[in-house]
Amino acid sequence: MIKKVVLVHPLLLVLLVILSSSSLFCIFYYSLEKSLISYFCYIFSFYTLSIFVIRVVSVIKRIDIKEEKKRLSDKNKVLERYFSDQKYHFFLLFSVSIPVNILYALIKTIYGVVINSHWIIENGIYYILLTMMRLIVIEGAKRGGKKEIVATRISSFILSLSSVLYLFMVLEMYYNASAPNYPGVIVYAAALYSFVKVGTAIKGYISIRNIKTPAIKVANTVKVSHAFVSLIFLESGMLNIFGSGGKDERTLLLVSGIVVAIFLLFSGVAVCINLKDSTSSISKETRKK
Repeated sequence: MIKKVVLVHPLLLVLLVILSSSSLFCIFYYSLEKSLISYFCYIFSFYTLSIFVIRVVSVIKRIDIKEEKKRLSDKNKVLERYFSDQKYHFFLLFSVSIPVNILYALIKTIYGVVINSHWIIENGIYYILLTMMRLIVIEGAKRGGKKEIVATRISSFILSLSSVLYLFMVLEMYYNASAPNYPGVIVYAAALYSFVKVGTAIKGYISIRNIKTPAIKVANTVKVSHAFVSLIFLESGMLNIFGSGGKDERTLLLVSGIVVAIFLLFSGVAVCINLKDSTSSISKETRKK
């Protein structure tokens, strides 16, 4: 009986997901969060989400990941390198967001200038710095050796420098209640994206911590730092929508923002301090070659 309730037919599951999503959209769109029907929708959505996750997990368990990787690698040389070369795998994923960062930086900076908003301009400059860090790290990783060390130092310096800009943004959030504007249910998508970003950044940091190359170290630090920055943006956006605008809320945002700013500052410094070990390891590898 329980199995039938949990492992429903795939077509029925698709229908339940559509109904669940539609009901939640109507609840939030028509501001029915406190109505009686909303509680039934929440329970229904929780049930749908639970059986969906169970179904996904059961499907993944049936897949032989090693065999699937081998099959894909045999078909495509790029995929073969992607699965076998951990460094290539990392930097390929690291570079995917660069076009989005460039576009976001341009839109934010130009829009901020047009409406004369210092906070939005600062957002744009932050994304320009983020893009610069990514490009410098990738270029340094391609060249290797001393150029990789130089690229790592420059990126670490930019990361620490970005903490000052980010602190100004946090102070603007505190004093002028500046915050990202998430229309409608977009805030929930933004929340999901931010938490997934933090999770994947931390997982990536742990999974390749044994790779001692300088470029990997600073790239990992940049990913984790940006993930934490995204969380503070989300926090300010959610407080702007759901908060009362009280001083306690803004103080909480200020404290958490300052913590992240300190993390950005010392992360760049820490990478530079640890660079000595990586330099010696690169020198040893060069001698062996």
